[in-house]
This record gives sequence, C-alpha cells and structure tokens, in this order.
Amino acid sequence: MSVSGESPKELEDDLIYSFKVNAVGPVHLFNLYLPLILKGDAKKVIAITSGMADLDLINDYRIDVSGPYSISKGALNVAVSKFHAQYAEQGVLFMGICPGTVETGHFDDCKSWYQYVSASTNGRLVSEEAQDGAKKMAEKLNKYAPGTQPKTPDAAVVKILEVVYGSSLENGRGGAYISHLGTKRWL
Repeated sequence: MSVSGESPKELEDDLIYSFKVNAVGPVHLFNLYLPLILKGDAKKVIAITSGMADLDLINDYRIDVSGPYSISKGALNVAVSKFHAQYAEQGVLFMGICPGTVETGHFDDCKSWYQYVSASTNGRLVSEEAQDGAKKMAEKLNKYAPGTQPKTPDAAVVKILEVVYGSSLENGRGGAYISHLGTKRWL
C-alpha cells in the first residue's frame, strides 16, 4: 500500500475501480435479482470472493500485495453478511466463496508462477520491481500451501458447486466467507 501511496491519485483510482467492480457491482446485482430469488426454490446467492481479504492470511503470511483488490473483496464479504442478516428470515442463503487459484488464461504471456501471481494491473504488465514482489508473494503462498497450482476452470466450478450444494441456512453457512474447500483454508 505504501508503494501505491507514492502516487495518491493512482492509488485512489485503483481503490475506487476495485470497489466498484468487487463490491458495488455485486450489491447492484443482488438487488436486481432478489425479487426472483425470493420467488424461487433454490434461495442461494453466491458471491465469488478471495482469500486475499482474509485478515489472518494477510497478517500471518505478511501478504502485502493487491491492496485495493483485497480491500474491495473485504467490502464484498461485509455486503454478503449484511444481505444475509436482512434476508435469512425469508430463507435466502447469502455466502461468499473463494475459488482458490484458477487458470483462466489471463496470464498466458507469463513465464512463471511468480509472474502469474501479479503480472498485470488493469491489463498492463508490471515493472521488474513488481515482478520481484510477485516472486516473494509466490514464495509466501507456497509456504502457506506448498505445491499449490492453479486449477482449471472446470475443476474450480466442481469444487465451488460442492460447497454451494452442501451449504444451507440450517448448517450455519448463511453470511459465510469460505473457500472452495468449504473451510477457511484458501489454497
């Protein structure tokens, strides 16, 4: 955050952009679809979130990258909990699920995992200094979950759906912020 703070306007723009995409957008989507959800049988609203917003992960592993993204996903998690608080009595399950790392092809031009971790910011390649930071991030993630590699989108969907189908208000998952593993283990 302090490196981004060297350019306050760029940091502010990144924060606002991330907040609009990851918090404001989903809130509008929830509100748009709620009348249909309330009339439906499967009253589940699932937000795709990130372990990068987990305070314990950030603090325990000193995850110091992706500040705006992490902050915006934290805001999303609070929004999910607020919607849960408002709609649980009407039988609607709101929860956030982190898919873990997923190979989407977004980083096909990258040569290694550390570049995969943060090789773009709003679609542009990052500096060598940022790539060094990404390498350090990859080392931290490897310490957290040794040998973890990105999943295919199909494999990620299977894991997410297992969590969705296994979640209910009755088993306490309302307002939850969990991973594709159904736990607070992100990778």
